[in-house]
Amino acid sequence: MNFEILLEILEELERHGGAARDLEIYRVLRKRYDISTKEFYKALMILELRGLIYVETIKKNERLVQLLMKKNKL
Repeated sequence: MNFEILLEILEELERHGGAARDLEIYRVLRKRYDISTKEFYKALMILELRGLIYVETIKKNERLVQLLMKKNKL
């Protein structure tokens, strides 16, 4: 997994005040990187397993991603 993508997700969450929908983050990443949805959700899983974010299902195909730890504490 590209470390830059993981950091970019955390930075995007900080820009959104600590929480954003998964599709909002994905659209931003697609503009900067050639990333598939599979790679994106793998990155979210890595960050969630490391305890940096929390992903909550809102609707069937919609998730809320919440930042649990500030990036400077990494």
